[in-house]
Amino acid sequence: MSDKFFMDKVDNLVKQYYFRLREIEKLKSKLEILYRQQKEIIDNIKELILSPYNKVKEIFEKDELTVCEDKPVTVYEKSVERVFERLETEADNIKAEIIDTKTDILQLEKDNSEIGFAIEKLDKDYKLIIETIYKYNKKILEVSIDLNMDKSTVSRKRKKALFQLSSYINKE
Repeated sequence: MSDKFFMDKVDNLVKQYYFRLREIEKLKSKLEILYRQQKEIIDNIKELILSPYNKVKEIFEKDELTVCEDKPVTVYEKSVERVFERLETEADNIKAEIIDTKTDILQLEKDNSEIGFAIEKLDKDYKLIIETIYKYNKKILEVSIDLNMDKSTVSRKRKKALFQLSSYINKE
């Protein structure tokens, strides 16, 4: 395998690494929303279960009774049961989505582990250049202005950083 081909491969791995980091952040944000939704549903279920007994008793006394399986059931009780079942279904769906989201995050973190380790091992200057180019999607010229370096210096350090990364990464 030629050096150019391998360097392009490392370049692509670094791009994928930062793309996955952005995806992980999006999924973590989604997870926070799902947890809030889950809490809201649990609160609604608690409120439904712990509704004031006097109000239930009052409705029970005024409501017409329907016999169902040899026990009296009010229209209110039926509607409470339907709402409770809907909330349980929503809670189950959110729980499944939370599990799926956590699984996705873990997979992305696993996929990033090797290249992430290699990036952390880079010299400070090289790491800064790699991060600025790939994480913030900046061109060499923009990086040279931001870091107050000559464009050729930034380009050369980027190549050296990719070469260092290649020594940490398993050559497949």
